[in-house]
Formats: sequence, structure tokens, C-alpha cells
Amino acid sequence: KREGVKHNVLNAKHHEREADIVAQAGRRGAVTISTNMAGRGTDIVLGGNPEVLARSETGTLKSNATVEEKEAWQKTYEANLKKWQAICAQEKEDVIKADGLFILGTERHESRRIDNQLRGRSGRQGDPGESRFYLSFDDDLLRIFGQSDILKRTVQAMDDDVPIEHRWTTKAIENAQRKVEGHNYDIRKHLLEYDNVMNQQRKVIYSWRREVLARDNLREMLFSMVNEISDAIAQDFFPKGKLKRVNGQALLDAKELNDAVLTMLQVPAGISEQDIAPFNDKGLKNLIIKLAEQAYTLKEQIINPSIVRQLEKMIFLTTIDTLWKDHLLAMDHLREGIGLQGYGQKDPLIAYKKEGFRYFEIMMNQITSDVVRKLFAVQLGTQQMYQEELQGELQDELQDKQGESHAPEKSESSNYDLGKFVKQPRQMTLTRGNLPGNQRPEAPQPIRSGPKVGRNDPCPCGSGKKYKKCHGS
Repeated sequence: KREGVKHNVLNAKHHEREADIVAQAGRRGAVTISTNMAGRGTDIVLGGNPEVLARSETGTLKSNATVEEKEAWQKTYEANLKKWQAICAQEKEDVIKADGLFILGTERHESRRIDNQLRGRSGRQGDPGESRFYLSFDDDLLRIFGQSDILKRTVQAMDDDVPIEHRWTTKAIENAQRKVEGHNYDIRKHLLEYDNVMNQQRKVIYSWRREVLARDNLREMLFSMVNEISDAIAQDFFPKGKLKRVNGQALLDAKELNDAVLTMLQVPAGISEQDIAPFNDKGLKNLIIKLAEQAYTLKEQIINPSIVRQLEKMIFLTTIDTLWKDHLLAMDHLREGIGLQGYGQKDPLIAYKKEGFRYFEIMMNQITSDVVRKLFAVQLGTQQMYQEELQGELQDELQDKQGESHAPEKSESSNYDLGKFVKQPRQMTLTRGNLPGNQRPEAPQPIRSGPKVGRNDPCPCGSGKKYKKCHGS
């Protein structure tokens, strides 16, 4: 611009004219400046593209144009096309005589493929052309990845204004590009390995969720969860299939067992220590499962089987979605700090896989616990009627097993943690990035006294540099 050379700049400001600018870059005397000419999707035709020029001169046709207007536009376009075909053919001969398209590169790309695509612009379908690149030793490509010893030997005994042209230099640049390509490949591979951990977990969750959506009756799936929780409760009282004993005395905590059943079934079980004594772990597990089946069957009779089916699907989906979102947030926090494991001579990826699997098990167990608790807690009928009828069925079961009746031990409230077999993740310190949205402090707004300055606009300080290279850096 300072030298008065007419040119076109291909950047984000002129993205509407991108195809036209690229198509006409091969005209006689045309100068096109672009940050990236590879992959533009438009060929550079020597002498210019007559179709684009004719269409630009004719103008656009309205979408609601009449038949007469369309015919008139077509005639005008054909006349302009013939005119520009002759002009472009003459200009193409002139450009070929001037040795075709010349490409001047001010830096080398990190990828050799992009450089080759740019060079290919000057040799389209056998057209003549030339390409030349100029680099600085301060470029990141040479400064970080270049073979400095070879380059230093090359520039010895040379003045600063003497261009360096040697096959060693070209070879060193290609080797630097190979290093960058390998470095970028390692980054992508490393990222893929971390993403694959979440991808495997995502497959499990979404296959489970799709199964919930596809089924009309989730009772079987619910009772597979009840079986899992009942087994965990039985193992609390009968580790390794035997009652807990201290100094030969069996430890029976009927209140804790009643709390566990109350937490799961939302009804007081009234089980005494004498009821537990003749059981083993399988017997107690079967008793809890049978009681759960009776409680759920009664619930279906009181509410309505069709309504219960809808409640099952709603509670399953909402529980899975809520805990899955919490799990994603926890995995993001884990990913941010797992790199510190490297200071302890541990592979961060292995540590991430182990911790991620532990977090996933916690989430799956929590889903099981929450779904069972919520579905057995749903009450649309009379709570007292529901509890009394279920209490009677439970006592009948105990009498059949024990051979004698025992007074029910009523429990008004439950302190048993149904998810006690779920290991909870370590608590993490809340920072601004992981605070809830309504608790985050507002980010400070920049103080601006005038209109916003574009990144490629001249800096208002008057230095002559672009804003992004000066005060906007």
C-alpha cells in the first residue's frame, strides 16, 4: 500500500469475496496477499476466470424474477462471457510469456503438505510458474525445531544482508518440519488416549440409556438393582457368609438392618435379632428381595401399573442424566490435575485410567442406589395403608421362617446409608472454574474509552504496527 501497488488482501474481512479474489489471482499484474492459500477450493486460472468476471459484471438475478427478466439476464451474461473469454485468453498468453504465476512465501508451514499445496498453485495443469520462500532464523520453526548447528555453520562469514541459499539449509528446514509433524502427531495421539477413556464410559452409559428408552417395562432391570443392593446389605451382616463375631459372640444389629430395609423399601420391617439368627447371608438376601417384591407389587396395585411404568422410565432417565453430568464434571477436574502424577514418577495416563474407572464405578453404584430409593419411595396412595399391609406380609414371612411370632420393632426414621458400599470420590477444592454458575464472580470487563479496535487494524498508539502486534498482543 505504501508503494502504491494495487493488490487484494484475502483475510476474514473479505471472506464474502474469497472465491472471486482467488479465481482472479492469475490475471496479468494481479497481486494477491493471503495468510493461507492452501485448501481454498478455487483454482487459480492464468489470465483470470471468464465465468466469474462475466457473472460479476452482469450482476445477480433476483429470486422472484419473471421469465422475461431471466431471459434478459441470460443474454447479457452470454454477451459478457464472450467478451471476457477473449480478454482472459489474451491475458493468459501474456502471463505465460512472463513465466506464469509467481508465489512468494514469507514463512514455511509446519506441515510439508501445506507447502506442497501452495507450490502446486503455480503449476496447475502444466502451467508455468515459480515459488520461492523466505525465512527468518527467528521463526519458531527454525528457532525451536531447526538444527541450529548446521544453520550456524552455514551463516558463518556471511553478512546479514546476504541471502542464504544452500541445500543444507533446505534439508535442515525439511527436518524441522518432520519434527513438528511428529510432535503434533504425538499431541493428537496423547489426546486421543485420554479421550478414549471417556469414550468407553460413554458407550456403557448410552447403551444403558438406550435400553431404558427401548423397554416398556423396567421392573426386571429394577430388581436386578435390588438384588445388588440386597447382596451388599447381607454382606454387611454376614461377611464371608457368616455372622460377625467378637470373642465368640455374634454381633446382631437389628436396628441397622431395619434402617437398611426402611431406606430401600420405605416401610418399617420390624425384624428382631431372633429373626436374623437362623439366617445366613443368602437367606437374609432372599428375605430382603422377597420383601421388596411384595412392596413393589403392592405399590403397583395401589397406584396403577401403567403409571408405575411411566414413573420407572422417568426416574431411570433423570437419575442417569443427572449423575452422568456430575461425573463428566468430576472427570474434567481429574484431567486438569492428573499431570502432577508425573512428578511422582507415575504415568499420568495410567493414573487417569485408574481414577477414571474408580469414579465410573462410584457413579454406577450411585445410580443403582438412587433409582431403587426413589422408585420405592413413590407414594400416590395412603402411606399408612401401604405400611400396614406390607408390615403384615413381612411378619407372615418371619413366622414361616422362625416358626414363631415376634413383636415388630418399629422404626420411625432411618439412619442407614443405602449407598454405603459406594466409595465416594475425594472432595476437591472449588475454584472459580468449577463453582456453580450462580456463585461465580463476574469476570472484570475491559475499560474501553473508544470504539473497539480490530486485530488487524493499525494500533491507535501511532506506532504503525497492527493492533495485535502492538498493544493488542
